[in-house]
This record gives sequence, C-alpha cells and structure tokens, in this order.
Amino acid sequence: MHTGSCLIKKSNTFKDRIERNNDMTTKDFIKTINDKRKDSKHSWYTFIGIVEGKYIELKAYGLWNQILRVDGINHGGIEHKKVSDWKTEIEKALQ
Repeated sequence: MHTGSCLIKKSNTFKDRIERNNDMTTKDFIKTINDKRKDSKHSWYTFIGIVEGKYIELKAYGLWNQILRVDGINHGGIEHKKVSDWKTEIEKALQ
C-alpha cells in the first residue's frame, strides 16, 4: 500500500520493512504510523525512512515501540497505555 511518501507493508519480521522514497514531516509520519498501527492489530509493523531529514527505523506492536531509532540513536522500549503517550514519545525522539 502506498501512503504519502513511503510504501507500507505488513511485517512479521524486521526484514520486511517500509521502503523509503522521500522526506516527510513529523506530523505526516505520526499519522502514517498511527494508521498502520490501527491496521496491524495483533501484528508487528515497521517503518524505515526519512522524517524531516532524520533517518528513522521503527519496529512496533500496538503502542509498544520495540525499536525506535532516530539517526542511529535508540529511543524505543516503552509500552504505552495511551495513544497520546505513544505519539509524544515519537515526537520527542524526533526533536
């Protein structure tokens, strides 16, 4: 499925990643992965791409970002109870 500036596909392994095409904004990135989160009930979803000039790698399950790397720096590992906390973690990592 093509969404905005990246290709998304359902993933059971980290090797099945989203292919990056172009840069996207933080707002577009959060919307894209939130939509993917909703579509991936009971399965992993991933993202690799450029967001506002930063190289992002994400492997997540629900509201748990197992891997969230921004330009090689790890920001993941926390499982959130609320969507707003999950989005805030991602926004902070991208600052």
